Amino acid sequence: MRVARGAVGLLVAAFDMITVRELDVIRQLRDRHRRVRIAILDDESVATLYGRPPMTPLGERVLLAQHLRGVDEVVVHDPARPEPAGDPPVRYVIAGEPSPLPAGFDVLTPTLVTAATSVNVATGAVGVDAGSTGVGEAVA
Repeated sequence: MRVARGAVGLLVAAFDMITVRELDVIRQLRDRHRRVRIAILDDESVATLYGRPPMTPLGERVLLAQHLRGVDEVVVHDPARPEPAGDPPVRYVIAGEPSPLPAGFDVLTPTLVTAATSVNVATGAVGVDAGSTGVGEAVA
């Protein structure tokens, strides 16, 4: 069921080491909006926000995201670039990840977490509640 506000959902994220979490968030966006745009953080932004360089180079992250089902458009995040004319997108970040957006965004919480989450937690890519095994658990 799609919500009425905003035809375009814009997710700003690193998309480094894509897992089921990101696929789940894309599904949530697709359920809410007619179009899904992904704005991928450049390597410098990932290093600044996460305290480490990305494991996958920017070009590969963009290419991988372009092939994800449910994604209509992929761009490199540039806060200085104005949004195209028309209905402004509803901006989102993923819960538990550092936000590159100063304000005016919604948070999407993944409902699926898999064993791959442990890799992201170990590398500092995402935060998971202490005591979580990360295997097949739903996240609130």
